[in-house]
Amino acid sequence: MRNHLLRAASANVSSGIVTTNLIAHYDFGNSSSYSGSGNNNDTVTDLTGNNNDAVLVGDNSTFSTNTANGGYLEMNHGGSSSIGTIQRDTNLLSNLGTDDFTLEFWIQIKNNGQNTYYDLLFIEFPSSPSNSRFILSGSVYYSTFNGEPGHRFASGASWEALGSTVLYDSTSFSGWMHLVYSRTGTGTGDVKFYKNNTLQGTGTNATNYGNYTSFFSSNDRKYFGIGFTSNVLRLIANLAIFRFYSGTGLTAAQVQQNYNTDKARFGL
Repeated sequence: MRNHLLRAASANVSSGIVTTNLIAHYDFGNSSSYSGSGNNNDTVTDLTGNNNDAVLVGDNSTFSTNTANGGYLEMNHGGSSSIGTIQRDTNLLSNLGTDDFTLEFWIQIKNNGQNTYYDLLFIEFPSSPSNSRFILSGSVYYSTFNGEPGHRFASGASWEALGSTVLYDSTSFSGWMHLVYSRTGTGTGDVKFYKNNTLQGTGTNATNYGNYTSFFSSNDRKYFGIGFTSNVLRLIANLAIFRFYSGTGLTAAQVQQNYNTDKARFGL
């Protein structure tokens, strides 16, 4: 049911990773993907050649770059006046139907010192069909952890996603994380969530992702970070790599393959 014209993986895609049905790949340490310096309207190029590109949106205090760990983008968000996001130019879930899919990140989420901030890692939130909405949240949610800062990774169709499928709770903010959300079917437990090559939780996602007919605006863009303009929904993190597989839910062995390919870059 997918509407994506899949191309063979580009030579710019990291060697050693799974490439079957890889339709979007950003690497902020690869100049073929990102050669900017953290400025508004910088282009992020999809390394797969499928043209699922993105753009940075925010004032120039929102983003910066760092050459450590092979290179990454710093999403800083100094305050409500400097909220930024990465906007994708294409729908990745539209017309997916009930096929498998995978979201993969190399990311370091920062402790922002705030209560109930929803670090929205991935958003597709069409106005229609409303049942095709999807959000992956890595919330900073103090009260969940008895006053201690922490992550609550959850997925669902609401902004907070906290009342939907909780995938993993953690109080750790140290180091880089390889995060993988993999749907390998629509049955109970067919969603797997991995952190650093370890299964952390399972869930269920039987959504039939239909054809998006409308979105936030005529720009029809999709987000990492915030959705509308809420300061509470911002993502404060270092982002190095994002990959999206359409039609493939990575297995445990494939998660390990990708993790082993990149882990040395992130000191793991």
